[in-house]
Amino acid sequence: MECVFCSIAEGKAHSAKLGENKNAIAILDAFPIMEGHTLVIPKTHHKALWDFNKEELHSVFDLIVDTERLLLKNLPCGGVDLRQHYRPFVPETRLAKEHVHFHLLPRKSWDQLFKNVGVRETEMRKEPGQKDLDSLAQKIVGKQKKL
Repeated sequence: MECVFCSIAEGKAHSAKLGENKNAIAILDAFPIMEGHTLVIPKTHHKALWDFNKEELHSVFDLIVDTERLLLKNLPCGGVDLRQHYRPFVPETRLAKEHVHFHLLPRKSWDQLFKNVGVRETEMRKEPGQKDLDSLAQKIVGKQKKL
């Protein structure tokens, strides 16, 4: 099975891109838990953090920091949760990928994630259309250049 994250990084699949650098791309999650749910995906397919060289890892984290600043500046949120997924403990599915990636979740006090603690996040996920994701990407990035 072809890796969807590799296809996105290679420009073969559409995504609502917020920014990128030499080693990573930041896109809106196609199945967000909340508005602005963003993925930072390394361009090289790795299944674990220890597979990265230091230059790649630093570059990925540079994009994470830049993307967090972008979300905080352009969305009504007071913070951002950072989650990292690799070597999934469940089989690869539409929502579980064997490609290291990072989730940035814009948070507000008493948001739905807080209110629904204990509810499976998969039940909270939405499936917005590509037009909605592109529109939100434009809202977040605004008139400035993508990262």
